[in-house]
This record gives sequence, C-alpha cells and structure tokens, in this order.
Amino acid sequence: LPQFFNSFEIRRRETRYPILCKQASLIAVTSEWVRQDLVKQYKLPEDKIRVVVLPPVLHAYMPPSENDISRIREKFSLYEPFIFYPAQTWPHKNHIALLEALVILRDRYGIKVNFISCGQLNDFYLEIEKQINKLRLSEQVRFLGFIDPIDMFCLYKLCNSVIVPSKFEAMSGPVGEAFLAGTPVACSNVTSLPEQAGDAALIFDPDKPEEMAKVIYQLWTDDNLRNKLIKRGETRIKNSSWVKAARIFRAHYRYLGKT
Repeated sequence: LPQFFNSFEIRRRETRYPILCKQASLIAVTSEWVRQDLVKQYKLPEDKIRVVVLPPVLHAYMPPSENDISRIREKFSLYEPFIFYPAQTWPHKNHIALLEALVILRDRYGIKVNFISCGQLNDFYLEIEKQINKLRLSEQVRFLGFIDPIDMFCLYKLCNSVIVPSKFEAMSGPVGEAFLAGTPVACSNVTSLPEQAGDAALIFDPDKPEEMAKVIYQLWTDDNLRNKLIKRGETRIKNSSWVKAARIFRAHYRYLGKT
C-alpha cells in the first residue's frame, strides 16, 4: 500500500528490511501469511522463517470485574449498544470505509449503529473527522483516543461486536482480544486476517462498504449468530498464552546457540 507512505519512508524500509533479513540467522513472524510474503518479496529460504503466534496483549491483564464494567459504562455513558474498533487512526486501518458502512445501515437498512473507536489520534484523524461531519454521523460515532488497558477490556465486554476493516495486518490484536473477551468479530478478507479468524469471524472485502454493512447488520440483529461466533472464538484462542510463546522463542534461541 505505497500510497500510505512518503518516498523517504519507502526508501528507508526497502533498504533496511532486506539487509536485516539477509543478516539474520532466523526470522520470527506472527503468521503464515507474513512468512510467505517474506519469501516472495525478499527471496528468502522458507526454513529461515518461523511462525510464532503471539497471544492477545490483554492476556497479560486480569479480566475486568463487574464493578470495572459498570464504572466504564458510566465513564463513557454507554447506555446503548455499539460496535467497537480499537485502532490508531492510520489510513490503512480503514476507518472511513467503516463510516460509509454506517451510512448504508442508516439510510438503506433504517438502523442507527453506534460506533466507538480507541487508539492514538494521529494526523489522519483530521480526514476521518471531516468524513464524520460530511456523513452526518457525529451523534453516533465516538473516538476516545488512547485509553487504559482495563478500560479497553471493558469496552470489549460491553460492545455488540468488534469490526476490523483494516487493509493490512501481520496479525490483528483486536481480533485475538475479541476472542479472549468473548466478543463476536467481523474482519477484512486481506493479508493475515482470514488465517487468524478461521471460522470464528464474519469476513468482508474492506473496499466494499456494502459488504461491511451487511455483516454488521447480521451481528447487530442475530443473537444466535453472535453466540456461535463467540464459542468459535473462544475455541481458537484457548491454547494461546505468553508462556507458550516464550517457550517457542526459547527453543529458537537454543537452536541458534548450537549453530
């Protein structure tokens, strides 16, 4: 997605990354998709690259208590259902397409779907804010900025579903965290996302807001579907842990120490 980078950043990455990959004895990546991408882009041997699936960051925190959830509901005035997307406002995170999907839901389906996002508001947020005003969505869209992990954990618990419309992910933190929190997910059909989601999420084309609107409508209106996805997500995440990831890295370190 070169349109999201300036020429200096492209040159920097295309100089640094191949050199580091060539110098490395072993390369750890978070998904099979990334492994195959490195093989293709940098002509690396497959046996030099190892997949280490990282667990959700929220694994490191205690699940929120009922008091925590009540406090966050009051703090952010969460008295109506909402969908959730935690992500910095980088262009490739594709917030604008999600806003367009909300307009389709409002104007074609006749339903108002509230949307909350959290994460650092970087420079591109100004463009997102312009679209919010242009599309007349200010009453149903909120960007909270950076929040504490426990607050975010509570938002996962409180939301109707997590929607991840990103155009590129090596591995999605929100998808794994939603599985951990027991929240249904819909995500893009690009890069590593289908591999990570498996059968535990609804999938859509991130360049087609109509598809996104359709899956949001399904999650918004079908409790049976939501419960089915929650169970599948819990199954996909149950064997994930930081201890397991650390042991895999330890094995790689030992292998390198013997070579």
